[in-house]
Amino acid sequence: MKTLREVVIPGFKAKHPGANVQDVAVPYDQLHQKLITSAAGADLPDVMRSDIIWVPELAKVADVFDGFHLDQYGYPRRAVRPDGGQVDVAEAFVSLIEAVRGWLPEAKLIFNNVNDFPVWATADAPQGATYNEPWEPHAELGDLAAAATRARLLAPGRPAIMAAYQSAYKRGDADLTTKLTMATLFSHGCTQLLAGEGGNILVDPYYVDNQVAARDTQAMLVRWYDFLVATGDLLLAPGSADITRSVAGSHNDEIDVHGAPTHHEPRAGTVWRRVVGSPAGQTVHLINLSGQDDLGWDTPKRPAPAVPGLSLRLRRTGSALPVVRVGDPDSDAGPELRAVEVTADGDHAVAALPPLGVWQVIHISRGETV
Repeated sequence: MKTLREVVIPGFKAKHPGANVQDVAVPYDQLHQKLITSAAGADLPDVMRSDIIWVPELAKVADVFDGFHLDQYGYPRRAVRPDGGQVDVAEAFVSLIEAVRGWLPEAKLIFNNVNDFPVWATADAPQGATYNEPWEPHAELGDLAAAATRARLLAPGRPAIMAAYQSAYKRGDADLTTKLTMATLFSHGCTQLLAGEGGNILVDPYYVDNQVAARDTQAMLVRWYDFLVATGDLLLAPGSADITRSVAGSHNDEIDVHGAPTHHEPRAGTVWRRVVGSPAGQTVHLINLSGQDDLGWDTPKRPAPAVPGLSLRLRRTGSALPVVRVGDPDSDAGPELRAVEVTADGDHAVAALPPLGVWQVIHISRGETV
């Protein structure tokens, strides 16, 4: 109650002058009946703290909830019942999700896999998305990439969401930090929980502790989200798989990018180059880490100079040249991918690429003409 009265309510009133907020403390042994009675009379409070096991009952009585976000702290992993029996919390969470879905078959339902726990168990549970809130040791861009990949592999037909709050904004301009985070997640078929109402962004897991984004930040987010929508059929395509190690490099000699140091994993001082195969074709992602020495997803970043002179080289199939389209969320040309010139070079085709800003998406289409 101290946090509610000294932090939450004053913070809400500061953002909503004139709002009348009344907090009511109810003894726990009376709370269940009071809420059920209030729900039956359509007189529930605007915000309440309820035992999670009561939520489905309240929803049935009141029919007022649009959906449910089932939260947890990420620990403990195992527990002991009063009778001494051992409880595997991962299995218990699955039972909880299945029970809530059984009570509320039409409701939107999201479970928070804190620090990826226990996504291996909950991915098959009947919910609306695979939702992950990353903490240390998920500290670097590669950790986000691995978690997003697991989410997509375990539940390929379900949206993957990463609640990666950008606390770096508390320390100043963090647009480049956010761009690299979004590039990592979007290129792995995962979205990020960041933007809120009124131009605010989440900078802390305690949602009241958000802040208004600068105008430049808001404009940047609009560009990047527009790009995500425009390219969503490629980025979020079911059946996508990272095929970089199978097609790139001198031994494979199938698809590669030349003109700057590249690596198939996020490495400081390189261009992170990935090739993704899907029913929609082959997509190459280039993420500019050339100016960075810190790959944390929520840490300050150095300015990222553009990387010019890159070219895509790919082995031809027959005599036809592939169609290559390129897009960049910061491009003045808009969010759509645009065709670039492709020339023949023996058994290969070569396309000169625009200078790489932060993230570039290259789609290869074979058997198509433009």
